[in-house]
Amino acid sequence: MKKIFIILFICFISFTSSAKPLIYLVKHQTLPAYEEAIEAITEELISTYDIEEIFIDRNNIASVTSIIKKARPKLTISVGTKATKLLQTKLKREPILFTMVFRPHRTEIVKSLKFPGKNATGVTLDIPLELQFETLRKVFPYWKRIGTLYTPYLDQDLIDEATAIAEKYDFVLLSREVYSKDQIQKQLETLFREQIQLLWSTADQKIYSKKSLQYILLSLNRFKVPYMGLSSSYLKLGAYISMDPDPTAIGKKTALMAHRMISKRQMPMITPVEFPDKVNYSINEKVMTQFGFRMGKDILDEAETIYK
Repeated sequence: MKKIFIILFICFISFTSSAKPLIYLVKHQTLPAYEEAIEAITEELISTYDIEEIFIDRNNIASVTSIIKKARPKLTISVGTKATKLLQTKLKREPILFTMVFRPHRTEIVKSLKFPGKNATGVTLDIPLELQFETLRKVFPYWKRIGTLYTPYLDQDLIDEATAIAEKYDFVLLSREVYSKDQIQKQLETLFREQIQLLWSTADQKIYSKKSLQYILLSLNRFKVPYMGLSSSYLKLGAYISMDPDPTAIGKKTALMAHRMISKRQMPMITPVEFPDKVNYSINEKVMTQFGFRMGKDILDEAETIYK
């Protein structure tokens, strides 16, 4: 009897010591970019952690968060803004690591990017300005004058930083303030008189909403000034170039952050939000032909997508 007890005890110790820490991976939507990020996260973490993937929506939010609370995972990774916001309504103390989230400070997922101040931190979709202008210089080696419209009380600091970084890459960033939608056309015409070669957009939906963008693009087409969108979805609307963070790279960055937070017991509230370090650009061939632009074969070959 004593031998049996010892054997069972050894088996129990062996099982508990070999059990891998648990991570929940929570999503609200099934999108190609999300799936790429999830695949990268899983590949990076599966050898060290047990990964449980779960779907969340408004109907099952109570049951999903209850499962997570009872399981007490080392970390919960949320994919996308909606999944993160849903989790935060019920999980107030449990650590959340978000990924594929755009402007988390504007959607109140975090209080600030440097000091999140809540139970969540993660990897944002916001492409660093340095990476944006570095890519623009690579794609447009001879262009100089870039224009933009912005809302001062939202993005003045962003524009000041962008102006300095643009200069570093030998661009002149000409920015014009917009306080209301009826000022957009007038400020665009000012930029046209200043002979801008590209309109660079911020994430300001007061100016660059899809409805407003229809009228902006009509004016741009008239003056043959191309538009840069912040995602490939803008190519369908008429953007000449778009930039997207690489989902696989974001997934790997998220996995690295997860492992670091677990191993070092870092608290989300004092762990700064991280940014993409790889960007993919896409080109609209229709606009290129319509405007009579030319682009080197090497630039086109490196594009993620050629929209035709």
